[in-house]
Amino acid sequence: MFGTVKSVAILLIMAMLGACASKPPIPISRPAAAWEAEFDHPVSYHTMIGDDLMVVGTTRHLFGVNPRTGDKLWRLRNVNTNRRDVVHVEGAPYILVNDATGGAFDDAGSYLLAVDRYEGVLHWESPVVEGRILQARIDLDQRRIFAVTVQGAHGDDRGLLHDLLPGKGLMSGFKGEPELIAISSNDGSLLWRQDLGVKVPMRPSARLGVGDHTDGERPFDLELYHPPTLVNGKVCVTYTGIACFDARSGRPIWAKEFDVVDDELGLAYPNPVVNSSMVIAGDIEQLFALDPDSGEEQWETEDLGRVPELLDDENILYAQIGGRYFDLDKEEWVAEGDFGVAAINKRSGNILWDYDRVRRSISNLLVADAFVWFADEETLFALDRLDGTVVIRKSHRMGEPPTYVLLNEREQIVLISETEAAGYDFADGDILWYQNYPPPGPGAWKRFAAGLLTVSGNLFKLTSTLIAYGGGLLPSVPNITAGGRKVMSGRSLAEDTTGYLGEKFSETGEVMGAISGFANLSGHTQYFITRPRGEDQVLLAAVDLNSGSTRELTALPSQTADLVIDEINGHAYQADGNVVIAVPLGR
Repeated sequence: MFGTVKSVAILLIMAMLGACASKPPIPISRPAAAWEAEFDHPVSYHTMIGDDLMVVGTTRHLFGVNPRTGDKLWRLRNVNTNRRDVVHVEGAPYILVNDATGGAFDDAGSYLLAVDRYEGVLHWESPVVEGRILQARIDLDQRRIFAVTVQGAHGDDRGLLHDLLPGKGLMSGFKGEPELIAISSNDGSLLWRQDLGVKVPMRPSARLGVGDHTDGERPFDLELYHPPTLVNGKVCVTYTGIACFDARSGRPIWAKEFDVVDDELGLAYPNPVVNSSMVIAGDIEQLFALDPDSGEEQWETEDLGRVPELLDDENILYAQIGGRYFDLDKEEWVAEGDFGVAAINKRSGNILWDYDRVRRSISNLLVADAFVWFADEETLFALDRLDGTVVIRKSHRMGEPPTYVLLNEREQIVLISETEAAGYDFADGDILWYQNYPPPGPGAWKRFAAGLLTVSGNLFKLTSTLIAYGGGLLPSVPNITAGGRKVMSGRSLAEDTTGYLGEKFSETGEVMGAISGFANLSGHTQYFITRPRGEDQVLLAAVDLNSGSTRELTALPSQTADLVIDEINGHAYQADGNVVIAVPLGR
């Protein structure tokens, strides 16, 4: 039924946008390989580290590859890694590699290698720590790496009678015990370790690599939780509330407990908003302002419901209420919450205004000019940022709920869903263009498309606020700096939720650029994975978010859902057995 309604909605959009419906078919590009690199063992993953290095992990070794030519730059023998274990460090001559030492899932212990990005030689090697490093924060000013490890982060999360009952059965789930450590970024020495003394529910890793077990026993990660936060010489973690430790010694300073996992929903609480005088944190119902030095509560809000994201605008906090959360039982992203938007006085915690006439979903918030923009299942909204009155309320006419809202270089509002992109007039919300590319059915490609959407969307939010700032529009969130000027974003690219340590690990207090396991993007194009009826090959559709046109449809050389898109070097890379293939992206 839903599929029929969705199809009708898409047909209505295409009829309304007659130019789109009548345009000739977009030709499919079937480019010859720009290069092919062959390895001795099957390729487990390949990932971009900046613009000039691709790291390829096989079932035995780790390679550095020139992404422009495919030439192998270096090899590390017998290194046990997956995609999330390779980390870019802004401004450093080395990359970090989290190498495992053994165990069924190679996580009995691990240690960090600082590897020269061009020659592959070791700058330093840390001592072995128990468990696998799953989250971390780098503080280059203090020359420290704050990492969180979990021992035995693998197992079977199915409960009793799982074969007979819906879901995973009784007493299902998987818990692990995080430990916080500090490592010197100068020489890799272990500075201190702190047992947090709690067990927390963990999420099954989103993707399995070559040779990973699938018969109930599988790896788990900490991506239900935000990574460590640094404030006033302290490192704070948010696995069971918020707990802060002295960054120099690891000594516990203060803690406040609250719920951060709501039933089976992870990331049901916002990343803390931090400055020198206040830490604003939230549980699954309300927000707290805490003194960063003592943890003393300064104020708390009335019940808001789940707040996945906060925008910090001078003396006002804009709270997105409800959103997309990872459901541990269903193992998928779901839309949940009392959907709406609230503006909060940052000094008192009082609610200045709220808007709750939002239906069944909500995108992120975009604060641009005098408006707060967002979308629900049916409607594009612009609210007055000062009093919450509705300025624009129009049907967005998309076939599925938008996940992201952003501002393009033409100062159009853009909505993106898992299969669609559409542009709207900033002045009145009228639709200007629309594109739709359904994925090739359920399975690995659909999961990959969802991951690419997440990575792209966080970059687009960052790019969007750069445009808003550069174009003279009022900025939204002064929490990131790049090149000496303020950049506004609710969640930086390094804070995305794709579940890979590489993205989480990259945060250094500066914008990291378009670095991710999935893509090396500039923030102007939304990519969709699709396969039209009658077409054998999977296609990569590139939609220009400034014009709304589809720049290209590129046939991919492999049916394997292991793709890296590299706009900067003009390639798409796919692994196929022992080979990585680079095909040109059209310009």
